[in-house]
Amino acid sequence: MSDRRPAGEAAFLEGGGEMGGRVRAHDWSATPLGPPAAWPPALKTTVRMMLAARQPMLILWGDDLIQLYNDACRVPLGAERHPHYLGQPARLCWSDNWSVFEPQLEQVMAGRGATWREDERLTIVRDGRVQDIYWTYSFTPIHDESGGPGVGGVLVLCNEVTAQHVAAQVDNARAARILGAMSEGFMILDAAFRVVEVNPEGLRLAELARAQMVGRAPWEIWPQMLGGRIEAAYHQAMSERTPVDLQHRYNELWLDLRLYPMEDGLAAFYRDITATKQAEEALRESESRLRIAQEAGGIGAYEWDLKTGELYTSDVARRLWGIAPDAELTMAMAVQMIHPEDRPYALPVSDRPMEDLVGASEYRIIRGDTGEVRWMARHVEIVRGAAGAAARVIGAFRDITESKHFEEHQQLLINELNHRVKNTLATVQYISAQTLRVSSSIEEAGLAFEDRLLSLSRAHNVLTRANWESAGLRDIVAEAMTPYGAVAEQRLRMSGPDVRLAPHTALAIAMALQELATNAAKYGSLSSETGRIDIDWTIAPSARGDRLKLVWAESGGPLVAAPTRRGFGSRLLERGLAREIGGEVRLAFAADGVVCTMEGPIEAGPDIAHGMSRRESPNRPVS
Repeated sequence: MSDRRPAGEAAFLEGGGEMGGRVRAHDWSATPLGPPAAWPPALKTTVRMMLAARQPMLILWGDDLIQLYNDACRVPLGAERHPHYLGQPARLCWSDNWSVFEPQLEQVMAGRGATWREDERLTIVRDGRVQDIYWTYSFTPIHDESGGPGVGGVLVLCNEVTAQHVAAQVDNARAARILGAMSEGFMILDAAFRVVEVNPEGLRLAELARAQMVGRAPWEIWPQMLGGRIEAAYHQAMSERTPVDLQHRYNELWLDLRLYPMEDGLAAFYRDITATKQAEEALRESESRLRIAQEAGGIGAYEWDLKTGELYTSDVARRLWGIAPDAELTMAMAVQMIHPEDRPYALPVSDRPMEDLVGASEYRIIRGDTGEVRWMARHVEIVRGAAGAAARVIGAFRDITESKHFEEHQQLLINELNHRVKNTLATVQYISAQTLRVSSSIEEAGLAFEDRLLSLSRAHNVLTRANWESAGLRDIVAEAMTPYGAVAEQRLRMSGPDVRLAPHTALAIAMALQELATNAAKYGSLSSETGRIDIDWTIAPSARGDRLKLVWAESGGPLVAAPTRRGFGSRLLERGLAREIGGEVRLAFAADGVVCTMEGPIEAGPDIAHGMSRRESPNRPVS
């Protein structure tokens, strides 16, 4: 709050106590009134008069009836309205009695004269409770000539007469019967704080006889009051001539005590609120448990008041949406954070908008702090008023981004599996057809077909261990040579850098190695006691990326002669393999042994694409 002395055209705001300071400090440029220096003369004059007055006064200005008030109004307004409703529309400030005030304000603003109400009974929420109060007040037009003849606002003079009204009821001829029927305890105290009258309910709550109370001050009846807040409340009500409310414990009871000044003393009402206190405590415990559950489960909650437009959000909700705990958040701002493509799923779109909100929905948001897109699962219910009209929207939501990513990944795996199964079936179909076509007997075809399926299976094992993302060439070679492990230590050797291959390339090379190994076992270097096989590969850079060169070389076996016709194995190597690896395959039948050279680009799996380094491996035999 600023205490700086206003200068220039805003000097009319000087003084005015606490409210003068608050009016000076308020950001009026953010309201329809604009900066005080530009206010109309009629408004400036009335504000200056209001701030200086000791009587409770308010000013409601403009089409929105923006509210200003003085120091004397702070107590009648209560903590629910002061100081938060300075500069706010009257409809928001007085929503609980708007049906009473609106017709009068419309009359004044329309130029049809002032209004006056005496001992008007109003029900308001003040100091945390619903109270019945009585006001005598008037609505007077403030004429504004700056924009032409007309009414610019309303001057409100008010006086709370609740205490006088209560005193008048006590003086009524039926006071005895009223007091006897009251469900609240009631006492009348004189100017010296002595009890003059007490009703039956008051005696019951005090657990005392009438003679023990009448003629004595409360702290003489209950010595524990001395020096405490209850004694202070009695003195405050008497000296300041203002109503005072407080709650306190008496024996095993919780009592609600309300003190009203009278012409020559005080009227004291007190009632048993033990059940209410116990319910409040149970509610607090329930809310605490709910809050802990929401925190643990990552569930955010919100409530939207359709009448006032206010939006309440829990701490978890703000964390999920990336909003600071103390940052302003309106429903319009929240809507802007919903992903534009998903707003039709999150917002009402039909002629019954509230009905569209009910139930579950999923949509994306754009976090307020990082701009990250997150998935939310939301459930909404509508709370209706007594007439059945929608009053509030309550909802809960949680972040399901990870489960959404899991679903997407799961679908990707299913699609990949479908693709792999189709490719595998096509490969098996091709192997079957070619094996049967070149075999001389069913028995030969069966054995060859079984060997090729086993080779395909071993290659699948390597890929399965890597989640079908890629396979290491060293693992592919080792699996292909597994059936010949008995001679591996002395006669099989592989050498080359560690490199990973895409699944289709790995399968093709595995099938080719199986054909070469089978041929070597039947006719080549593995068919004798002295033959050996060397498998070497290298990686060479090129303008279009790295290229793989793999050489299968047999030696020490029987003399080799070129075949008179090309069988399935040769066609698989020279045509099928070349096509699969996108390069070329050369098959040479040297006298010392078969040499197969495979060359092609490396179409690496995801781990190579993400920067997996190649490590040079020393020569070692296949195991």
